[in-house]
Amino acid sequence: MDLQKILQSAREISDRKGTITSDQLSKLCPKELGPDDVHALLKALRDEGIQLADDKT
Repeated sequence: MDLQKILQSAREISDRKGTITSDQLSKLCPKELGPDDVHALLKALRDEGIQLADDKT
Protein backbone atom coordinates (compact mmCIF):
# COMPACT_ATOMS: atom_id res chain seq x y z
CA MET A 1 0.00 0.00 0.00
CA ASP A 2 1.33 3.42 -0.93
CA LEU A 3 0.06 5.29 2.12
CA GLN A 4 1.50 8.64 1.03
CA LYS A 5 -0.24 8.48 -2.35
CA ILE A 6 -3.57 7.60 -0.74
CA LEU A 7 -3.16 10.40 1.82
CA GLN A 8 -2.33 12.93 -0.89
CA SER A 9 -5.45 12.01 -2.85
CA ALA A 10 -7.58 12.02 0.32
CA ARG A 11 -6.19 15.45 1.24
CA GLU A 12 -7.08 16.83 -2.20
CA ILE A 13 -10.67 15.56 -1.90
CA SER A 14 -10.95 16.85 1.67
CA ASP A 15 -9.59 20.26 0.68
CA ARG A 16 -12.26 20.58 -2.03
CA LYS A 17 -15.23 19.19 -0.10
CA GLY A 18 -14.28 19.58 3.57
CA THR A 19 -14.42 15.82 4.22
CA ILE A 20 -13.94 12.51 2.45
CA THR A 21 -16.53 9.73 2.46
CA SER A 22 -15.87 6.06 3.11
CA ASP A 23 -16.77 5.31 -0.51
CA GLN A 24 -14.30 7.89 -1.83
CA LEU A 25 -11.57 6.56 0.46
CA SER A 26 -12.32 2.98 -0.54
CA LYS A 27 -11.85 3.86 -4.22
CA LEU A 28 -8.37 5.20 -3.43
CA CYS A 29 -7.26 2.00 -1.69
CA PRO A 30 -6.06 -1.28 -3.18
CA LYS A 31 -8.50 -4.17 -2.84
CA GLU A 32 -6.03 -6.29 -0.84
CA LEU A 33 -5.88 -3.83 2.07
CA GLY A 34 -5.30 -5.74 5.31
CA PRO A 35 -6.46 -4.85 8.83
CA ASP A 36 -3.08 -3.38 9.78
CA ASP A 37 -3.13 -1.24 6.63
CA VAL A 38 -6.64 0.02 7.43
CA HIS A 39 -5.56 0.91 10.98
CA ALA A 40 -2.48 2.76 9.70
CA LEU A 41 -4.54 4.61 7.09
CA LEU A 42 -7.21 5.74 9.55
CA LYS A 43 -4.54 6.88 12.02
CA ALA A 44 -2.77 8.83 9.26
CA LEU A 45 -6.06 10.49 8.26
CA ARG A 46 -6.66 11.55 11.87
CA ASP A 47 -3.08 12.82 12.18
CA GLU A 48 -3.56 14.89 9.00
CA GLY A 49 -6.89 16.29 10.27
CA ILE A 50 -8.82 14.70 7.39
CA GLN A 51 -12.39 14.00 8.47
CA LEU A 52 -14.23 10.90 7.32
CA ALA A 53 -17.91 11.59 6.60
CA ASP A 54 -20.93 9.33 6.28
CA ASP A 55 -21.55 8.21 2.71
CA LYS A 56 -25.14 9.48 2.96
CA THR A 57 -24.10 13.15 3.21
